[in-house]
Amino acid sequence: MKQFLSKLSFKNFLVLAAALFLVACSDTTVGETGNGNSPEQSGLPTSPEKVKIQWNEDGGMLNRAEYILISTDSCFWDFQRYGRNKQISFELSDQEMDELYAVFVENQFDKIECRKEDGVYDRGGVRIELKADEKYIDVDNTGGSFVNDKWRKNWINVSDAITSLTQDKLKEQEFKATVRLDESIEVSDYDVKLSVEEPIIYDSEKDGEGKRKFDFEVLEGPTYMDLYLFVKDSLNQYGGKVTYLNEMFFFDFTPQRNEATIYLEEGKLKVK
Repeated sequence: MKQFLSKLSFKNFLVLAAALFLVACSDTTVGETGNGNSPEQSGLPTSPEKVKIQWNEDGGMLNRAEYILISTDSCFWDFQRYGRNKQISFELSDQEMDELYAVFVENQFDKIECRKEDGVYDRGGVRIELKADEKYIDVDNTGGSFVNDKWRKNWINVSDAITSLTQDKLKEQEFKATVRLDESIEVSDYDVKLSVEEPIIYDSEKDGEGKRKFDFEVLEGPTYMDLYLFVKDSLNQYGGKVTYLNEMFFFDFTPQRNEATIYLEEGKLKVK
């Protein structure tokens, strides 16, 4: 080896060293970043005529499920909670569909590997199915099926691309809605907490007492609301507020019917 190096001129040595450095740097570990992998490494069709993407989130022990269908024929988002179903259709341009499909190719979706674990029950998660022409790939990250660690970033990139695009499309269809607390509810007597589609939109302890009108953005269909009236200055055995009344509602908001009123009748909270 010393004899070989001694025969090299300094210039040739630099060229050889640079070549070896480039070869070393060109090695990309599959699945670590989800970027930098050439499309040729994916076995997915380059420009399929028909694409069908299904994203399905299982709530596990929670009484909820979310489903997204994106295809060249139709697109919709479906959400189920406590037996109520909200479904919103939307459209994608050819460019949006191509860009979304490119995420599958770039992240080598057909190469993502999963492992099975015994003894896992009631675990929620996300399952993604892709059909590109006749090529079908199913990657299940629910229950006892787990995406392998080295493919997690690729998996997340694909899942995020689907949900982000869908949320943008749903945002375009939101409209203003209003909930009012009727005069039959003596709001000054209680600490009040109101949630719409889970996020808390009013907490009297933080937002100030006496408010009765609340505006928010919503999608058409059955909308989940949850109202708590707590006894002021109280603590239950768990260190929280003592609940005076609590009721869960579903109200079918539409752009034409965009106001709901919660009222108290015969000791029970109701909505109209």
